Amino acid sequence: MAPLVFVLLVTAIKEAFEDFARYKMDQEVNARKIDCWRNGRWEQVAWKDLKVGDAVRITKENHQFPADMLLLQSSEEQGMCNIETSNLDGETNLKIKQAPGATWRL
Repeated sequence: MAPLVFVLLVTAIKEAFEDFARYKMDQEVNARKIDCWRNGRWEQVAWKDLKVGDAVRITKENHQFPADMLLLQSSEEQGMCNIETSNLDGETNLKIKQAPGATWRL
């Protein structure tokens, strides 16, 4: 019985450390800044402070962004862009996305 308790205790401690490391990483990611259109101008806003409906600007310097976004416009032809989703699904190949026709022409 003692070996089982020892193994369960070690596993629980290991899981606690991993959870804490994930928590710290999430805090760091959520503190990243992105350009957000608010009050008639672009403002630097932390990812955690984005609200539904906020318009954000992705630039070459600021190329990472939160996952749940709708592409409205791109500097490429026909509103096309390549998105890497390795943080979400582990796939490292780029996925091609296109903005809706009504918005990429703006």
